[in-house]
Amino acid sequence: MINASIKAGLIDKDSDKSLFLALEPEVAGIYYYIASSMTKDAGNNGFINEGKPYIICDIGAGTVDICTHRKVMKNNKVSELIEEYPPIGGDYGGQVINEEFIKIFIMEIFGEDLVKKLQTNTNDNEEWAQFEKEIEELKISCYENELNNLILDCSLFDDDSIDKTLNDYISEYDTRESKYKKYKIQGKKRWKLEFSSQIFIDIAKDLSRKIFTKIEEIYNNVHTGYIIMTGAGSKNDLITNYFYDFANEKNMKIEITIPPQREISIMKGAVLFGFQNDIIRKRKAKYSLGVRVYEKWDEKFKDKGIKSFSEIYKAYVCTNAFSKFITVNQYIKFNEVIRQEYKALFKNTDIIFYKTYKENCTFIDEKDENGQLIIQKFGKINFDIGEDYDINKRDIIIEMKLGGTYIDVSVIYEKTGKKIDSSITFN
Repeated sequence: MINASIKAGLIDKDSDKSLFLALEPEVAGIYYYIASSMTKDAGNNGFINEGKPYIICDIGAGTVDICTHRKVMKNNKVSELIEEYPPIGGDYGGQVINEEFIKIFIMEIFGEDLVKKLQTNTNDNEEWAQFEKEIEELKISCYENELNNLILDCSLFDDDSIDKTLNDYISEYDTRESKYKKYKIQGKKRWKLEFSSQIFIDIAKDLSRKIFTKIEEIYNNVHTGYIIMTGAGSKNDLITNYFYDFANEKNMKIEITIPPQREISIMKGAVLFGFQNDIIRKRKAKYSLGVRVYEKWDEKFKDKGIKSFSEIYKAYVCTNAFSKFITVNQYIKFNEVIRQEYKALFKNTDIIFYKTYKENCTFIDEKDENGQLIIQKFGKINFDIGEDYDINKRDIIIEMKLGGTYIDVSVIYEKTGKKIDSSITFN
């Protein structure tokens, strides 16, 4: 987004730190936090009380994003927000229900090839958009009215360029096992399909369970069941009802509120965040972050360390050692700067950054019990010390500015005390 803003001329390349990234569930939470402080009874935002963690669950069209905040008082005068659990979520948004419906029902009837052809054929774009719009309307109607059967216009699939007729598709589908009632209604001009609304309900339940799994993760770590639902998808009462059902299955106590203006809370919160981008004073690290380093060989490396003789160090070194900057779940203050000292092997080089969910890792190639790597690359910084480089004075300092909505990294050559020209890329 930063690079796109530079290319669009919105910000200058040399001052791109003037752009602040706003995370959707966070700014929704900021809006409710500020709105609650402006009313005596906090309206429908009664969960935002001193010292009590609460969850903001933003259900959008494509994704669900969840963050957890706690309001604290500073010097008994000014309140601020602290992040109590790193943001989590997934591709569980409302549009996923539509996509699953097309995948497990429409494609099953008409075939994947024909569906994809209609999706990508520019001549049919308008018709396909209308088809998807009807699916969205049917989905909402069955949630609101609990209809047993739904009727969908499928005349779009009456394609003269193929040998199969619509009757052929239905006849073939009728030979397969399906718990969803289906049959055609043949009109003079339109060909329609009637089917059980249960298909939407089943998909919504499956999606709700995936979202609730994330809620449960927070519940087990932060011990809060207070949930504020926001985003366009929060108006789906089925999801809320399923949350209560799943909580009862797990003997979890949850309380859900769906405040007013939930569909525009993100936009309003983003504006407020622009005026006070340090409103969240502390965040929790989602990962342990660090870099790959060469360390002088020691017996502690003998089991899994990779040993190699270094001409630069004139000694044996471990070449797969992991040097940690921060630890997962560590509290980080807004714009906190963490400094680590390393040695630059060359005047022009890359330093690769790694992340892991584990609290402690010794090597960058450690694996779990299933043989999967538990640490992954997430970016690198390239820098050139230039003519100042002294082979006898190779110490550099890497600074990571954290606690905001993105990471800022810089390199300082200790001999001169100056920042080195560097470029950062993230995976």
